[in-house]
Amino acid sequence: MHRTRSVVCAEDASLLAFCGFFHSHQTAYRVRVAFHPHRPPPSQSQLNQHGLAPFVSIEACPALSRLLTPHAHAVATRMQNCTSIRAFLSELTHLILDRSRVRLVRLDDSFSRIALEITDTSGRPHELEISLPPDYPARAPTCSACTPKPFVCPWPLDSAAAAEKGPLATLMERYRAHVEGFAEFWAVMEEMDAECCVLEPDMPTRADTSRRMALPDHCSILVHINPDSPFQICECRFLGAESTVNDLCQRLHVNISKWQTSRTPLANLREVLNVEFPARSSEAFEESGMECAICYSSRVNNLLPDRVCDDENCRKAFHSRCLLEWLRSVPSSQQSFDTMFGRCPYCTYPINVKVSLAL
Repeated sequence: MHRTRSVVCAEDASLLAFCGFFHSHQTAYRVRVAFHPHRPPPSQSQLNQHGLAPFVSIEACPALSRLLTPHAHAVATRMQNCTSIRAFLSELTHLILDRSRVRLVRLDDSFSRIALEITDTSGRPHELEISLPPDYPARAPTCSACTPKPFVCPWPLDSAAAAEKGPLATLMERYRAHVEGFAEFWAVMEEMDAECCVLEPDMPTRADTSRRMALPDHCSILVHINPDSPFQICECRFLGAESTVNDLCQRLHVNISKWQTSRTPLANLREVLNVEFPARSSEAFEESGMECAICYSSRVNNLLPDRVCDDENCRKAFHSRCLLEWLRSVPSSQQSFDTMFGRCPYCTYPINVKVSLAL
């Protein structure tokens, strides 16, 4: 569906430097590959033994640098395996082609449902499932994608572009532009997944805009990131013992002015809350106390415990639903409006739960 071609030539008769352009998706990427100017050219035996990597440098335009940065290892491998600049440039052309092409994932027997995959500039694969109506392309196809906001493509497509490339290719170009708009958002979420103990969701997808992360003292924070403005102040909700939650809320209120949009939300939360987020590990999950002390399960209806006893010597965690059922079974418990009051099943310290959150 997409063509990638290169126009690259030697700068002079010495064949020590090549420059030119790769053309992909109507974009020209400038590149220059040359042997180091202050070193003697390597012999063929040296090239056969070490490849190009120790002897050449690559100068790429910013757009090509961004395109290839996630694939630095693949570029380095190609440099090690190639013994001439011409061969390396040919390999680089294929690499860009692999990055820019549309891959067929699934196609049903009736040819009415098709799944296509593209790769964004950061190397993330994205699948688009397309259902074609019987009168396609007169009527718009139905598209399903795993993105934080729905992919909606105006239909009918621009007649000139659709006539030149075909409606399906034009649709995929629109989808590529759609996913590229979430590049910063996904980078923010990936940083949280990599550096924190994420409690929920259990298996995040690229459509998820929230993360619940473990904090010290059997507490956790639920953050919601705006996919359109991922570096802005995010929505936060603290879960845990009331005394710990109150302290964190106070820190957030006092230090929120320290939030800087030049930093990621995770870096800002560390600064504003003055806390270190436990690293991603099974030990961190266990230390967060995310096992209900009533049902002895971590998840009920895919939900983790969200209430913690305030007694510092107890700190047992409970699902709101489990705690509500327990308190309702105890005659001394009392309900006032939307809150059920009672005592911790383990230490008898006062505890309460919102009825609306437990149902």
